[in-house]
Amino acid sequence: MLSAFLQDKLGLGLAILKPHVERLASMDISSRYESLTQDYAYMLRFMTEGYKDPQREKLYGEMLAKGYHIASDVKRSLRIVNDTALVSLQKTVAADDNSASNLIEALRDESLDAKAHYEVLNRAFVSIFLSSDWREQEQRLWTAYLISTEVKSADAQVIVSAIMLGCMLGYCVEKYKTLCYVYMTSEDMYVRQRAFVGWVLCYQMSNRLMKHDAETQDMLVEQMLEDDNTCSELVEMIMQVVICTEAEKDNKVIQKEIMPDILKGNHFKFSPKDGLVEKDETLDDILNPGESELAMEKMEQGIKRMSNMQKAGVDIFYAGFSQMKRYPFFYKLINWFMPFDIKHPDLGETILNDEGLQSIAKVFTVPTLCSSDKYSFLFALKSVLPTLPEDIRKAMAGGEMAIVGMGNIDNTITEESAYVRRMYLQDLYRFFKLSPQVKMPNVFVETSWMQGLADKPQLKGRCVELAKFLLRHDKLAVASEVALKAEDSEERNLVLATVAEKKGENPLEFYNRVLATNGDSVPAIKGIARYYLQNGNGEALPYCQRLCELCPDVFAYELNRLHAFVLAGKVEENLNDFYRLDFEHPDDPKVKRLIAWVLLCLGRYEKAEELYLRILDGKWGETSKNDFLCMIDLYFFSGNMRKCVEACLNFIDAYPLKDNELSGKWNELYSVLSDEFKLLEMYHKYFPSDVSLLVDAVLGESGKRIEN
Repeated sequence: MLSAFLQDKLGLGLAILKPHVERLASMDISSRYESLTQDYAYMLRFMTEGYKDPQREKLYGEMLAKGYHIASDVKRSLRIVNDTALVSLQKTVAADDNSASNLIEALRDESLDAKAHYEVLNRAFVSIFLSSDWREQEQRLWTAYLISTEVKSADAQVIVSAIMLGCMLGYCVEKYKTLCYVYMTSEDMYVRQRAFVGWVLCYQMSNRLMKHDAETQDMLVEQMLEDDNTCSELVEMIMQVVICTEAEKDNKVIQKEIMPDILKGNHFKFSPKDGLVEKDETLDDILNPGESELAMEKMEQGIKRMSNMQKAGVDIFYAGFSQMKRYPFFYKLINWFMPFDIKHPDLGETILNDEGLQSIAKVFTVPTLCSSDKYSFLFALKSVLPTLPEDIRKAMAGGEMAIVGMGNIDNTITEESAYVRRMYLQDLYRFFKLSPQVKMPNVFVETSWMQGLADKPQLKGRCVELAKFLLRHDKLAVASEVALKAEDSEERNLVLATVAEKKGENPLEFYNRVLATNGDSVPAIKGIARYYLQNGNGEALPYCQRLCELCPDVFAYELNRLHAFVLAGKVEENLNDFYRLDFEHPDDPKVKRLIAWVLLCLGRYEKAEELYLRILDGKWGETSKNDFLCMIDLYFFSGNMRKCVEACLNFIDAYPLKDNELSGKWNELYSVLSDEFKLLEMYHKYFPSDVSLLVDAVLGESGKRIEN
């Protein structure tokens, strides 16, 4: 719908729009469409009649812009009418005068009580969210309102969020300008950070916008990025967004690795008769002396680990509070964006009205919960507190009970912009993931904004830092794109090489670039050696030898050097080095496996078999897939095909073939065995037909087992 106007095809765009305009039956859109269609018809007629108009190109551009904005409004309107939740939302404000001036006047009305003011705020929120493209006048009115020091911070924060959502529902350059101007001029840090998050997440690639809109957007962004602090905040925010997206993964770590130790170390129990009492662990102390202290130590380590995760920005509360977003409170869209207020009109009668429990209110001042989770916690507490024993109620009222992770953040940190932004991003993440009412495209997943902003020249010096962060968090595609934007450097090329390796691609180009400027770069030499070793290539040898020269005391490098000797076919002339390593490390599992492989290469099958049998028996640690394959190699090249078939069957039992169809099984097993035997072809000769025969024998024997 928008693409025709972006491609300068005004007539085609108007033709595409026509049925949609007729379907919507909107007086405003229809009037604008008819006016533009008529103007274009005049232009077309004058051109066909041979009139030359020096202003035609300019007028055509203006008509394209008008057509684009009509199409944008049509697209937004269609999205609303096709979404029952948005239709319902629109009906709540349809009968009101929702012009900017009227809404601002109502918001400034100090005679309204809290509930009435909240209803006006909600009307403004919904109206802005669903509004058509703004004119410059609306942008000026809302900008002036939002930066005014007389406006309550909470009101301004909510309106900024509404503008952001509206811009996401359908991009509007005037709304985008509002977010930018508020960020640049507001004195309220909370409002400013919401505006910052807004313009970042709403950023559009230039090729998706009309020329004028793209130029306006990029001019504003360039202006803001002239400030070095803004550049730092932008990189920091991208990192925070990535961390938010890992909430579920982090929760699995907490549940599996941390919480069991915390729960085990808890020395209290709940008794229906006596309430909260300390556990009697006398018998445990007798049977397992020291066990209690160990459990307590592990619990403290777990709590400390959670605290460190939280300080690093991890959203440790997401999993728990994500289950508490089904209260009616969250079915009103605005409440996902309301800063926490214990006097929120929609809270009704809360437990905090109980005079004896007033001190519980301090739980909601802790800085570690985002506003959304504070509301969830309040409702959960309201439902369970009346049923709790008096002991627990008193403990909570007296501040003697704490929730792991709450209240352990330095209050000075909470006043920093990064922390304010993190809490807001957590609120947003919950909205996009969990909102039961309105479903929006998830900007935490659809990150074209990230790639577009990372392309800005002001961030060029920070691209390597950002790419390394993205790499650590396995965002390989984005990490590669960001690193490529950085200036050529050793760090940049190492990042690109690591990305290539993780994606299963060839990293040598980037490692060689590093060596071209720094021939002794250990990371680059190690990377090339690793790549060749993993691919069974003897070209790893000179790199492994160089690593041993640069780092003579690193055992792993020496082990890899000997491994490279095998791949290069240089075992016999360096046999003493293998025996020396075995003598110096008699019980090292990796050395034993290397020695067994060397014996196999040299055709000393009996000694090799003796070692591999002990390896598969678990003598030197847990067996691996490679151990099973080496046993297959042993019997295959020694000519003991009966045992080779048996070894293949043992391998399939331990690592089942993925395909159930015969042809799929055959090809998979052939590929595995063929790749394995190629590693030893410089030491032992064989024919491809030998592999085919072996596969037939193994699958035939496997079929007999299934039949029996």
